[in-house]
This record gives sequence, C-alpha cells and structure tokens, in this order.
Amino acid sequence: MGKFIEVHNTIIDVDSISKIEFISDDIYLGLFPRDKEGNILIDFIPFTFAQIELFTGEKVDLDVDLYHPEEGEEEGDWIKRNRMYINVSWTKLIDSLGDIEKITGYEYMELEV
Repeated sequence: MGKFIEVHNTIIDVDSISKIEFISDDIYLGLFPRDKEGNILIDFIPFTFAQIELFTGEKVDLDVDLYHPEEGEEEGDWIKRNRMYINVSWTKLIDSLGDIEKITGYEYMELEV
C-alpha cells in the first residue's frame, strides 16, 4: 500500500510527487494591508511557503494562515511562532517521503572538522 499525505484536505500519494520546493519563510507584519492609521484591516493572510509538483504537472501550494499578532505579542515573537508552524509542516512533509540525503547547505551547519 502506498504512503499518503494530506495537504489542505487533499490526499496525495507520495509516489506521485516529482518535486518539492521550499519558497520562503520570510514573514513580517508588512505583509498585512493597513488603513491610514496603521491598523491591520484583515484577520489573516495566506502565506505560501512551499510547493509540491506532481508527475502530472499539477502544483499544490503549501501555505499557512498568518494571523496578526496576539494582544501584547512582539513582532519577533510573532515571527518565531509562525516560522515554527512552517518548520513543523516542512519537517513532516520531508519525513513522509522516506530516506532523503541532503547534499547542500552545509555552510549553514556546525560541522566537526
């Protein structure tokens, strides 16, 4: 039996995935529309952080709903909290695919020489 993931209420067979691209986790409050007084106009915005491409050519966006900061929450804490949501989703996706060998990005890791 195949392995499946659920993305926004759509079930995808992981064997049908040809490519996954991480787009960005560059979130900031300036993404929200504001009125002339600087008040945020909407409750949340969708933020696409990755995209799955299937062998059929269909593309599935992975996004998280960014809600404005909670009462008294600093922007830095808000960014950390939302990046954590993105990181959890990305990690679960990668783990669902099985054994993946990372071959780039070592300049950002602490390695023993």
